[in-house]
Amino acid sequence: MYWVCLFFSCALRAGSELLPPPFLPSMATEVNWVFSGLVTNELGEQFSYLFQMQRDGLRYHSVAALFDAETKALLFQDEGFGEMTPELPYRWSAGHSFLRFNPINASWILGVSTPDKQGFNFKIDMLNPEEKPLIQEQLRSGLSVVMSQTNLLNGHIRLGAERSEQFVTASHAWMREISVLTPLENSHSVNGLLCHFKDGSSLYSLNLHEDDTQSGAVAGWFDKMGTAKTISQFIDSHQLPEGAWEINVPLPRLHLLLAESIKHNTITAGFAEDKTENAFCLLSQDELGMHALAPVV
Repeated sequence: MYWVCLFFSCALRAGSELLPPPFLPSMATEVNWVFSGLVTNELGEQFSYLFQMQRDGLRYHSVAALFDAETKALLFQDEGFGEMTPELPYRWSAGHSFLRFNPINASWILGVSTPDKQGFNFKIDMLNPEEKPLIQEQLRSGLSVVMSQTNLLNGHIRLGAERSEQFVTASHAWMREISVLTPLENSHSVNGLLCHFKDGSSLYSLNLHEDDTQSGAVAGWFDKMGTAKTISQFIDSHQLPEGAWEINVPLPRLHLLLAESIKHNTITAGFAEDKTENAFCLLSQDELGMHALAPVV
């Protein structure tokens, strides 16, 4: 047991070999990271959040938002663009947002701080136990995805200059990384879904509607204990004429209506519900390959 603790927390030597950490972010020049989940403060109040960082060469784009999970109100949102040459590995930023990864303890540090003192900063542990392994898929040649229901999250949120920071925690978060590993002849549209339910369960879905894909649709469902459950890969999401989004899961049977709270280019997010379920969901449609991000002007 002692050796296991050393291996996972410190990546120390076993014999003469230096053991690698269980996860390292992609160093590709075109990557899209998304984090989302529910956090709880010391009063038991819950908040939903989303954080996206996109990289395309030296161009970066970020989206961040925080919601009151009880009232479903949008508390703040922020979008940023920037160009930068990373001076150190695993450090990225755009506008008011930043994303970092510490390979020593396999943890993410991410955050946003707006000029009016609204924002959040979270530390997210990637040292997953064996029952929650990383999900790694090749959607097609040259296009890779990593999904993780992470371990513990802790950090702070702040809702304005007149408000104090609030300490928040969570037992897990969704982390999704989509990266272009080799040059692609065309851009490819990847549709994604992340949902977090009030009972602690969560689901994800990704699909790429192309004939030559290696794994055109992937999906997963975890209960509140973090145990993987059976779920259909064929999850459908589409926008209704009145503007709401309809999400249908064949197994387990689930029908959600998402009335969007925010829409930023490729991301739609808000609260979805049916007769028995209530969830915070994030829908995305990302174009990867062929330099999808426009130059900063």
